[in-house]
Amino acid sequence: MQSREQIEIRGACANNLKHIDVEIPKEKLVAGVPFYGVTKDGSKKTEAYFSFVQDGLITGPAQNEVTYKGDVYVFDGQNNIRAKTRYAMDQQLKGMMSWDLATDMPLNDSRSLFKTMVEELGR
Repeated sequence: MQSREQIEIRGACANNLKHIDVEIPKEKLVAGVPFYGVTKDGSKKTEAYFSFVQDGLITGPAQNEVTYKGDVYVFDGQNNIRAKTRYAMDQQLKGMMSWDLATDMPLNDSRSLFKTMVEELGR
């Protein structure tokens, strides 16, 4: 039974591990978010959020989809990053991370996803 101090994962499948059941203390979990988009058609092509901004495709913080070089990409825009950060805080997780800051805008840019995350963590 799941306690408030742990997150329960049942039936997870990843790589060679099949149907894994674990309980992990929340204070040991860090939520990861991508700063890139993936094609919507299932081809699994990825592209940096930075590229979408540089091509003038990002029109606002609620945007989560762009057409880039003929492919439709879905990604976590600023509002999604904000919501996922709030969720991690509400769940009392250890923190937030992204695995490739080079795919984001510089921290001094208002469209930076990392900046959005940091601002939300500071609330």
